[in-house]
Amino acid sequence: MSSDRASYEIAGTFYRDGSTAQEGATTVIHSIESDATWNASFDVFENDIRVRISGVALWRCHSTVTFLTN
Repeated sequence: MSSDRASYEIAGTFYRDGSTAQEGATTVIHSIESDATWNASFDVFENDIRVRISGVALWRCHSTVTFLTN
């Protein structure tokens, strides 16, 4: 078993401008990894909000999504 580990907690605010998703603000609440080349982040591609993980082939993601409307 490998001793490599990573853990991230990231909060993001996103909104829709017409039919396109837009990124508001993203905050890294917690970030620790045993390899400095690893990373986790959000990005927007067309109408999708994506969680992007780099540096490792096997990973798990737990997410909570809250929708606010006016």
